[in-house]
Amino acid sequence: MNLITYWNRGAQELFGWTPEQAIGKPADELFLTIFPGPVKEIREELRLRGRWDSELTKTKADGTKIVVSSRWSLQRDPQNHCKAILETNHDISLSLVRVLGWMWMAA
Repeated sequence: MNLITYWNRGAQELFGWTPEQAIGKPADELFLTIFPGPVKEIREELRLRGRWDSELTKTKADGTKIVVSSRWSLQRDPQNHCKAILETNHDISLSLVRVLGWMWMAA
């Protein structure tokens, strides 16, 4: 289970939840995350490579869906066991809208 253990101001501004609302919650359930493939395969890639990145669809506190560029970094303890996953997200929704608009105008 991927429980949120840290929530900074940037996360609050992007997603709309306060630290009190987010910390302790399963990230995938809070964000209603839509993954580009099976989560089991994504976690296996993360375990093997120590990192993973892709685009995800996530839901904000107000119900708005956004597309984020997401990067996960595996943090290990001295025995090389998984200690935590650091996840950073950057909202790319507006960039995608612009690209799709340009593609539509060029067609």
